[in-house]
Amino acid sequence: MVGERVCQLDSEAAVQATQLIYDLIYTYKVSPMGTTTYTEGEVRKLYEVGGAVMAREWMDMATEFNNPEVSQVAGTVGTALLPAGPAGSHSCVGGWVYAINKFTEHPKEAYVALKFLTSVEVLKIGLFTDGITPPRPDVYDDPELKTNPVWAELGPLFVKAGETGIPRPVSPIWPQQSDVISRAIHKVFVGEMTAQEAMQWAAQEVQQIEDAYVGS
Repeated sequence: MVGERVCQLDSEAAVQATQLIYDLIYTYKVSPMGTTTYTEGEVRKLYEVGGAVMAREWMDMATEFNNPEVSQVAGTVGTALLPAGPAGSHSCVGGWVYAINKFTEHPKEAYVALKFLTSVEVLKIGLFTDGITPPRPDVYDDPELKTNPVWAELGPLFVKAGETGIPRPVSPIWPQQSDVISRAIHKVFVGEMTAQEAMQWAAQEVQQIEDAYVGS
């Protein structure tokens, strides 16, 4: 039903969060000016050569940052949950998931494959080689992980992040809505809008996308 789900991007909390991002660059001088144009890959490379004190990244980067073959700061990297605001600290839960297509002609075989891919041993391989965060809490109790120099420390942190994390909005039109939010924040970065103006604009745009989809 049109208007049933109401966008809250113009809330005070959203405005304050956007303003903080701006202030970290221009007021507090914590984030470099290049933040307004960096891609995710460029952020990683900057951090790996010692060009930044901290970086907000996905958990898989813990492996790369501590790999001496590609990172100049390997062995000196610490990890923590995102700094907490008044509402507490919450990470973004996201990533790929496994599923069995209901139209498959081989459901039994697909189930066997799914059990294999989500087994403790396979999930450990993904964690140790690529930093892919296992969704199974029991993986973090594995003896091999508990003695690993990197993951013994990060394992409990991953579990806590998963327990307190908030998923992206479950919506078939999230890509369009996410694009609006990105453009709104960029308008703040480049001085086209204040944080409040940008969030008001984004709220209107996102609501229009939502209503158009529901009404179609």
